[in-house]
Amino acid sequence: MDNLTQDIFLSYARFPSHAGVLKIFNSGRLDLPGYPELKTAVENLAEKSLVPGISDFVFGVDETLARKFIDAITGYYLMIDWGQITAARNRFEIEENSFYLAVTVARPINPENMDMVEEMLISDQALNYLRQIRNHFKTEDRERLKKEVRFPHEAIPFVAPTLNSSIGWTMILNRANAGLL
Repeated sequence: MDNLTQDIFLSYARFPSHAGVLKIFNSGRLDLPGYPELKTAVENLAEKSLVPGISDFVFGVDETLARKFIDAITGYYLMIDWGQITAARNRFEIEENSFYLAVTVARPINPENMDMVEEMLISDQALNYLRQIRNHFKTEDRERLKKEVRFPHEAIPFVAPTLNSSIGWTMILNRANAGLL
């Protein structure tokens, strides 16, 4: 696909439970060009459910839509959101574009019925799932790795009381060759 966000969507849709990814397509009422094609592409992914412990997929930058979706989730989810696109010239005067992504694995919790050890174990499992995603990119071809997981990148704890009291980890990536500017 030649659409940056659709390419990222399909790249990360391989990791959660396939049924959880298909839940994103819950409306389709706007008759938008590309909607049926994207759904078909997801249904026909060659790789599916690569990290089966992740039950759901959240994709987008709108916190209201994300909150609505996450409120119905009880297990671990993979959430992809993004920030700015940056264009710069390297020391050889070649333009390089990058797209900032936040790749989060988290799980809603009930802080009233949880102790600190349970919170730590949930957080540790989220980090393990995030590591599996990163390692999968590392085992793929070198070109895809250089595009998807550029160095340096970082992982930070994720605590989101407004997203069904979710906890987990976020990996901040700088995706190469965004090519939109």
